[in-house]
Amino acid sequence: MQNANINFKYSGIFDEGIYDLTPIPVPHSSESARRGPPRAVPPHATIVAIPPHDNEFIEDPVQLLHANKRAQLGLRYGESLQSLIITYNDLLSDDDRHFMSQIFDSGRRNILSAPFTLFYQLYGLVERFFGIREEDRWSTRRLREGKKMDNTHIEHDLFKLKVDLEQRRRGLQFEAIRPLEETYMRRKRSIDLSLQRQIERSLLLFRESEGYYSEMERRFVLDALALPTKVKPLIRPSGPEKEADLARLIQGVEQLFSTFSPDIRKEFSEIAYEMAMHSLSKGTSLRTIRFVWGEPGGGKTTSILNFAKFLGLPCFLFTISSQEDLSKTSIEGTDRFTSVKGSDPLGWLIKPLFTAVSSDDLQTYRNAILLIDDIDMEMSTKEALSVLKHYMDPLMSSIRSPYFGCNIDLRYMSIFVTSNKSIPRDPKYRSLKSRTKQRHFLSSPLTEESEVLKRYVHQSMESNDLSMENFSQYSSLIIRHAKATLKKDHQIPDFRNMQRSIDESIIKIKLDALRNGGQIDIEQSLGPI
Repeated sequence: MQNANINFKYSGIFDEGIYDLTPIPVPHSSESARRGPPRAVPPHATIVAIPPHDNEFIEDPVQLLHANKRAQLGLRYGESLQSLIITYNDLLSDDDRHFMSQIFDSGRRNILSAPFTLFYQLYGLVERFFGIREEDRWSTRRLREGKKMDNTHIEHDLFKLKVDLEQRRRGLQFEAIRPLEETYMRRKRSIDLSLQRQIERSLLLFRESEGYYSEMERRFVLDALALPTKVKPLIRPSGPEKEADLARLIQGVEQLFSTFSPDIRKEFSEIAYEMAMHSLSKGTSLRTIRFVWGEPGGGKTTSILNFAKFLGLPCFLFTISSQEDLSKTSIEGTDRFTSVKGSDPLGWLIKPLFTAVSSDDLQTYRNAILLIDDIDMEMSTKEALSVLKHYMDPLMSSIRSPYFGCNIDLRYMSIFVTSNKSIPRDPKYRSLKSRTKQRHFLSSPLTEESEVLKRYVHQSMESNDLSMENFSQYSSLIIRHAKATLKKDHQIPDFRNMQRSIDESIIKIKLDALRNGGQIDIEQSLGPI
């Protein structure tokens, strides 16, 4: 029986009403649904609304989902029961027909609060109307109001209808879509109304689709449910705690950028303050688009990534590599029925909303950070300039997503743009300059004493499972060796090249340690400088 339940199809049975969050009365008793149809219902009993039990209501979203499903299933079978009565309508008297009409009117009004209880009452009354009793269940002929009638077909149809309803009711728990629907119901109140409609439409289509299209609807619902619904507050909302949090935040940022110029420390302290206050707002203040420019390898991208990590916010890094990356399709995405080769259907503009804080913290937030890297190579074209002007507008509070079929809120998202050059003074760039806040990022001195490089050495060693005593002494040695290697290869010792050279040195040390049973000899591994 259980396997049969799993194979039941429920397409076309349910509508959006199963996702209604309106509380419904708890049936006075659910025992009747478990006992089956009543055995002795008076022929002309009056069916009335089943009263709530002690004014209790079903309010839990998941319980409402299953109650609404049972209600719609009960309604569907109530209609089938009514059709069955119409089939044998000529066997009923005028009074019987009138009374049966009253029964079904009452059933429609009360089916939401007690679908199966009412269905069984109706079923029991129909049995009585046609004179079918348990002890006469298999009789072939009965006499009613002077008419001869064949009970066999009526009884068979009634019994088949009841069994079918019972099986479908039990089969609801095996629906493949059930976990998705339950997750949606728990989150529904925090989801935008227009997105709710799209999700519910996909959930209903999931039952009707098969194969590729079924998986496509499932993927869409998962993506829609992955959209963050909350903003991460960077400080507490009020009182002395708020001031204390702000002080700690600014102090932490200044320490993070301690090896950089005072202007850079001041700039990022201001950015942290603005982002902290914005995280407490209702999204009414304007976003600031920050354009950070400086020499290649100066640490712009790494510093912003570390800044996001310090704040505990997700950061999505996107590098402009071609003109196609600045196309409308690449930025905004496509609808889920359209496939564009090499393009993400979500679009890269909203990808920060799907980015986790870290591999250890999978939480997503609406105040995520978008880091657009190395955009200067594309700025010379008219098309690229037009795209940048449009999407760098602080007034743009949302974007119409073709994939989700609704607007996606961008009010809390922070955008950083890095470039090797400042925005030109040419009048055609005036509108772009007015929409962004520029900051010249001056590199920190890359000496063997640089705290930035020491931190990177430590990070590289951790990723390669290396640890050693006298780290400060040996980190300077590794940095000097990396610099000497770059000089020997006639390469500029900028931050990016230094990172690569340090990684190569650490790998050499790791391989020698593996060959020597875990013994580390840095000077021997790296050789003379």
